[in-house]
Amino acid sequence: MSDASSTTATETSPAKKKPTWRKVIDIILDVFFGLLLVCSVVGIGFSIAQKKSPDGSLTINHHQLRYIQTGSMASNETIDEEEYKTYPIKNLPVNTIISIETIGEDHAAFYDALKVGDVITFYYRDAVQTNYQQIVVTHRIRSIVEDGKGGYVITAKGDAVTGDSVGQVIRTSEDQSSMTYIIGKVVWASYPIGATMHFLTSSWGLLFIVIIPCTVLCGYEVSKIIKMAREDHKAKAVTLQNSLSEKDQQIEEMRRRLEALEAQSKQANKPDTQEKESPKDDSASGEK
Repeated sequence: MSDASSTTATETSPAKKKPTWRKVIDIILDVFFGLLLVCSVVGIGFSIAQKKSPDGSLTINHHQLRYIQTGSMASNETIDEEEYKTYPIKNLPVNTIISIETIGEDHAAFYDALKVGDVITFYYRDAVQTNYQQIVVTHRIRSIVEDGKGGYVITAKGDAVTGDSVGQVIRTSEDQSSMTYIIGKVVWASYPIGATMHFLTSSWGLLFIVIIPCTVLCGYEVSKIIKMAREDHKAKAVTLQNSLSEKDQQIEEMRRRLEALEAQSKQANKPDTQEKESPKDDSASGEK
C-alpha cells in the first residue's frame, strides 16, 4: 500500500479548557459549601451539647456559647446614641450566638474588672419578673455600686426594654444559693453565624443541608453519566467512520492496482498480435 493508504483519519481532539468565569463560579461554590458544612457541623454539635446541658449552653475552655432567645437586646431604645456607639457589644437580635467569658475562680478580680456598658449573662430569679423560676438573662450593666461587704450591687437592663422596668439586680456578695448570680461577660457576638447555625439545625435546615444537596448531587452524577455515554457513543461513531474511510482507501488502492495490472497486461499482449499478423502480409505479396 502507499503511504496515503497507511495513514488513518483518526485525530484526537484536544481537551476543552474551562472558561475563567466557570472556574470563578466553581471556587465560589466550593467556598460556600465549605462554610456551610462547617456551620452545619458546629451547629449540630452545639445542638447536641445544648440538649445534654441543663441550661442549653456549650462550655469550652472557660468560654460558653449560647443563643439569644428574646428581643430584649435587639435594639437600643434607652441609651444615648453617642454612648451606645462606644460599646463593643451592641444589638443582639434573637438567635444571635454569643461567647461568654465565664467568671472563673477569682471572682473578686472578675467583678473588679466589670464596668457600666458591659454585657453580662447571669442566672436570675425573683417573685415579680420570673415567678420564682430561675432563668438565664443577657443584659447590659447600667450601674455598679459597692455594697459595703466587699462586693457590688449590679443593675442590668436590656437595651430594648422601655417603660418603668428597673432591670435586674445582682448582689455579688451573695452565693449561688440565692439563685441569682453572674455566669460571665459577653466578649463576642454574631447574628449571621447564629442565625445560620440555628436554621441549619432546624427541620428546614436539615432539608437544606441533607436532602437538597443529595438530590443535586444525584442529578449531577446522572448528568455526568449521560454526558459520558454520549461522548462514548460519539467516539465510537468517529472510530467507525474512520475505519470505513480507511477501508474505502484500501479498496480504492486495490482498484487502482488492478487497473494498473490490466493496463500492463494489455500492453504486454500488443507485440504478439503484431508478430502474428506480419507473416500473412508476406505470403500475400509472394502470391502476387
